[in-house]
Amino acid sequence: HLSTIFYLGTLYSQLKKFSLAKSFLLKADKLNPNNLNINLNIGNLYFNTGESESALERFNKVIRIKPNYILAHFNKGIILNSQRKYKESILCFEKVIEIDPNNINSYNLLGIILQETGDFKKSLFYLKKSLMIAPDNLRVVHTMLNLLKSIQLSNISKKNSTDLVEL
Repeated sequence: HLSTIFYLGTLYSQLKKFSLAKSFLLKADKLNPNNLNINLNIGNLYFNTGESESALERFNKVIRIKPNYILAHFNKGIILNSQRKYKESILCFEKVIEIDPNNINSYNLLGIILQETGDFKKSLFYLKKSLMIAPDNLRVVHTMLNLLKSIQLSNISKKNSTDLVEL
């Protein structure tokens, strides 16, 4: 019974029928309130419907139940970044990397966030890490090119700029 309700909730969520998805997922949640997958899916649903604070509550609940649940930290980081809470977002992605040192998406997002906040040196550090894991990843190469353009456009001294560009 629970698995059918949960399945219908996730199916309707994938079909972007969010009100139906919400009713099924919340029913599943009543049957098993500490289920990680149910809470994670409800968090994703809330995020997709613009209810960021409710999504954060769900991801935090998942983290309380299972502190090393990568997807909860990652999704929380995405939301915090969208809210321009960069320091908190960075901590989430750093936690993901602590748990999974090969999580290329977290390295890349850290590179992007740090670039946006003007910390070019740290941005380059994370992008280099990402390239070491997946040297052919075009997304990382594109992000790094944007970073180099940002460095060029900023008023960083020539010495700091050349230090940063050394790959």
